[in-house]
Amino acid sequence: AVVSTQSTGGPATLLPIPNDRTETYIEMIDRYLEDSVQMVVTVVPTERDDRYSAIKQLCYQRRPVGQQVIRSATLSQPSTLKAKCLSLAGQMISKLGGA
Repeated sequence: AVVSTQSTGGPATLLPIPNDRTETYIEMIDRYLEDSVQMVVTVVPTERDDRYSAIKQLCYQRRPVGQQVIRSATLSQPSTLKAKCLSLAGQMISKLGGA
């Protein structure tokens, strides 16, 4: 699992997550979430409501920032990768206030 944070005017920071515990995701995101971060993209290995809800709560309520959670399986299908990436980019642009 990986969390990527994007700061204003800077490159993305990739944060490897050492385990699949919800608490670990929240701790890592919270630790690296600075005021300059505009977007958090979290790639998760499985679909779990508790983890998804905790990430949403952190990124919307405690520290308002755009965020996107995506399963790694979604990105591992070569036949649909381009379409999925375009969809993900569109969602991210929308969350950042773009057209």
